[in-house]
Parts: sequence; C-alpha cells; structure tokens
Amino acid sequence: VAMTAHAMSGDREKCLAAGMDDYISKPISREQLFAVIERNSVPAALARAAENDPVNDTGKEEMVHPPVPAPQEEAREPLEIDVALLLERFGGNQVLLRQTAAMFSAESGILLIKIERAHVEADLPHLQSAAHTLKGMCRTFEANEAAQAVFMLEMAARAGSAGTDRDVEGLKSEVRRAAEAIAELDRQLARAAGATA
Repeated sequence: VAMTAHAMSGDREKCLAAGMDDYISKPISREQLFAVIERNSVPAALARAAENDPVNDTGKEEMVHPPVPAPQEEAREPLEIDVALLLERFGGNQVLLRQTAAMFSAESGILLIKIERAHVEADLPHLQSAAHTLKGMCRTFEANEAAQAVFMLEMAARAGSAGTDRDVEGLKSEVRRAAEAIAELDRQLARAAGATA
C-alpha cells in the first residue's frame, strides 16, 4: 500500500500503475488505515468487487482533504483545533500529542525561513521540498488553510514558478495562525494534565 502526502486526482492511479495494491494519503486516520487494510485482506474476488463499487472507487483522493479556501486578507478568527480528532489520530496519547504540538512552532519557523530563502533565490527544488514538509505538518493538526496555502506554493514550484511575494506572505500568515492555535492546544492539554494530577 502506497502512503503519500498527496491527495490529488490521479495519484492513486499512478501508485497502482507502479505496482502498488492500494493508496492512502497522509495524515492518516485509524478509520482510513483500517479500511485500506481490510480492503486488501479480503479474498481476491471480494477485493475486485469492492474495486468495481462506485462508492469505493470515486473521488478517494478528494475525500481525504477537501478543498480549502485561499487565505483571506482581512483579520482572521483564531483557528479552532478539534482536540478529540487529534487525540484519536495520536491513539489517545496526550504526551505524544503535546510533544508534537510543542515542536510545531520552531519547526514551522525553520521551514518558513527555508521557503522564503528559496522563493527569493528561485531555488525551486528546495522550495518544493520545504513546502511539502510544512504541508504535512499542517495537515497533521488539521490546519487546512495553512496546508492549502503551502500546497499551492509547492505546486507552483513543481510547475516551474517560485510563486509571488504575496503568495509567500499569505502562507506565512496562515502558518503563524496555525502555530498560535497549536501552542494554545498545548497549553490546554497542559492545564488538563495539571488538573488531573
């Protein structure tokens, strides 16, 4: 089973053409993972039937990460993070979730510096690589507006463009907004842990 950070139309077909049996896109939920395992663990006849089921076969890539509107110019509301969803994604492990949340601000800051430098220097391979990594981090926390902004710059780099200054500024704004929300999530989890101690 191919695991990728992409959720684009045609990615599943490319993975299958390369010899994979199935495809799943990050970030992965337990339900998606179990569904892929079950789909690939049944007898071949049942698997073929499932492949021909239009409910199972249409729009898998698009359903993983629905389109998100582009960043807005006006002041934005604080990002709301679904704590229950993240705890489920982290297998209920609050310590691991807090450790990962605590790293987001510094790690995203480093990647933003790399993205800005690569943008200025029109270094498309490094721009694409840094954007790809940052996109995955944002999607882990369901910071979809930030992930979409980074994804657009990643796609621009893949197509031969370093994007515009406005693209980069919008991306930075969304990632900072995500970092603030993730830092607040960490504080909430710390307070909850203190209250139960």
